[in-house]
Amino acid sequence: MRPILMALTCCLGLPVSADTVPLKIEGCESSTEKGALRCSFTNTSEFAVGVTFYRFVLREEGRTYPWHTAEGSVAVPGGIEPGETVELAVGLSEPAPDTQKRMEGRDIIIEKTAWAQGLKFKEPGSGYEILGSFFSRCWNVGSLSTEALQTSITVIFNLSDARVDTGSIKPKAPIATTAEKQAYEAARRAIIRCGARGVPTLPSGYAGGLVEMTFDAQAMRVK
Repeated sequence: MRPILMALTCCLGLPVSADTVPLKIEGCESSTEKGALRCSFTNTSEFAVGVTFYRFVLREEGRTYPWHTAEGSVAVPGGIEPGETVELAVGLSEPAPDTQKRMEGRDIIIEKTAWAQGLKFKEPGSGYEILGSFFSRCWNVGSLSTEALQTSITVIFNLSDARVDTGSIKPKAPIATTAEKQAYEAARRAIIRCGARGVPTLPSGYAGGLVEMTFDAQAMRVK
């Protein structure tokens, strides 16, 4: 399946774009918090990031499929500046009991990956595309009908202090068909899931505003 892009137009004060930023993840020792690990994250990029994403994959050499995959995200108060290392507690789900029994006595390899969504400023006049990559990773269209996949839906919501006001999420136009309802619900879930812990660091002086985001699985382009 080809990657799915979504369109975003916004009334914010400065034009920026979101890019995926690989982070260096090390350590990951047991935490006093139940179901969590404490890992060190180093920002090796040239610009600051505000939310880290992580993935742990439990593999066994010679086995085609992994035993377990756990992933999540965490907002970083103050962000992570270029070259800075911070220690964060990250949630880690455990394999199902039956899976744990099958894994007993096996040589399990844990692969750790971390990344972030950082923001780069664009030159004036280049548009107001922001946060597209950030929200697109939470956009799951696997359960949509063929008709819903062919439907473009525009959603609006308020963004304040780098957080999504979930109560403000609504379709820009009235929902008229079942396909539109399915497309809207998928878009709404993506916004809530990715925005639950905050969005990447926004430009200095940002005071919040209305975001208008168009999810278009068929066109696969930014409008």
